[in-house]
Amino acid sequence: MRSPPAHGLTMTVATPPRLRLPANEARASLARPVLAVVVLGLAVGAATSVLQTYLDTPWASLANAASPWLVPAFAVGLLWRRVTSAALAGFVVCGLELLGYYATAVARGYSASPNELRFWGACAVIAGPVLGAAGWAWRQESPRLRGLGASVLVAAWLAEAAVAYAWRLHYYSTAILFATIGLFILVGLGTYRRQHRRIVQWLALVLPIGILAEYALGLVSHQAF
Repeated sequence: MRSPPAHGLTMTVATPPRLRLPANEARASLARPVLAVVVLGLAVGAATSVLQTYLDTPWASLANAASPWLVPAFAVGLLWRRVTSAALAGFVVCGLELLGYYATAVARGYSASPNELRFWGACAVIAGPVLGAAGWAWRQESPRLRGLGASVLVAAWLAEAAVAYAWRLHYYSTAILFATIGLFILVGLGTYRRQHRRIVQWLALVLPIGILAEYALGLVSHQAF
């Protein structure tokens, strides 16, 4: 039989308080990724507008295609702890790329049609969150998520190479350039925790989806412009 505690005392186990960042540190930790989203989006958009004037084939396509604009969305997704925040950051950076591009174009004396703004704005709404979430997934502990996240960015480049440049436009040098960049991304991202095999496995599913999306994008852009 258990004896009662001496002198009527009861024992309690204290739980340590949850550690929280000081308010100023929390604001600073949030300000850095937000600043990265703003600066990267505006800078890439403005640079794209300027580079279109100076780059020759096949390099000019890097300033006149969808895949290069998806890289910043993937990159900012790496900066956030939650997938929802990463997806939102991907959308915002794509929107700011549009703002930077058209603000620079107007400043240089070029006009933007409402159809262009609506079309690329819709692309930002759809593709930005997907690539932001893909960037977030690539940094996670799960090997499956890492491979999936990287495959989305790789598939974007390979699908644009195959559908837009090789099949639709017959710009074969540009298609080779984009396919080469896609493979370099595969090798580079796959080096992180040796996930090349996982990326290739996911590409079997993600690349056909990317090809269908690129095909649909071409149909819609043909109607819009």
